[in-house]
Amino acid sequence: MKTSIIEAFLDLVYPPFHPCPHCHRPDTAIHGAQASLCSPCFQGFPFLMEAEKPSGVESLAHYRDSAQSLVHRLKYKEGLYLAKPMASLMVQKLKLEDHQMVIPVPMHRRRLRRRGYNQADLLARNIASMVELTYESNALIRIRETAPMYQLNRLQRIRNMWNSITINQESTHKIQNQKILLVDDVYTTGATAQACIRELEEAGADEVTVVTFALADAESVHQKT
Repeated sequence: MKTSIIEAFLDLVYPPFHPCPHCHRPDTAIHGAQASLCSPCFQGFPFLMEAEKPSGVESLAHYRDSAQSLVHRLKYKEGLYLAKPMASLMVQKLKLEDHQMVIPVPMHRRRLRRRGYNQADLLARNIASMVELTYESNALIRIRETAPMYQLNRLQRIRNMWNSITINQESTHKIQNQKILLVDDVYTTGATAQACIRELEEAGADEVTVVTFALADAESVHQKT
C-alpha cells in the first residue's frame, strides 16, 4: 500500500511525459483519461456509438485516426507503455461488468519470439487487474502460424484461422461455466474471434464477449491491422 501511495505521489509531482502517439506533440502526459493522447487529438478520438458495435462485441473506437495510431504504436513500435492507458480507457467506456474471467487472443510462439510480446495479452492483463477479474493468459493456444490478416479478404481470413487455435487442456476446468471477456486489439471480420469463441464454448464457457480497442470498418480491413 505504501509503495502505491509513493508511486502515485511521484506521478503527480513528476508526471511521465512522451510525444503524442498520433500527432507527436512533445511533453504529452501518459495517463488513462486520454489514452496518452494530447488533448487536441483526444478531442477527435473516433469513439464507436453503441449501435455500431457488432453483436457480442465491446469495442471502443473506429480503427482510424488517433485510435489507429495508438494500436500501431502498441503493436509494431514497441509502445508497451500504451497498454495501461489504452486498457484504462476501455474499462472506463465499455460494458465489462458481470464477467468472471479475462482471456487474451493468443499469438503463435514464433511470432511472439519475433515481436517480443503479445499486445492482446498486455491489454488483457491490465483490464483484468483494473476490474479485478481472474486472468488466464494461456487458456487458448495458437497451434498454427497464420498469414497476416490484413492481406486477406473475409473468406480467406476464415480459412486462414481454420484449426489454428485450440484450448489449453490445463485450463479447461477453469473455463467451465465462466462468463469470459476475450480481449484483442482490433476486431476486423471476426474470424479470429470466432475461432477462439468456438474453442471456449466447446470447453464449457457459459458466455464469451469479445473486447477490443478498435473496430475495423470496410475501408480499413486491408490495412496493416
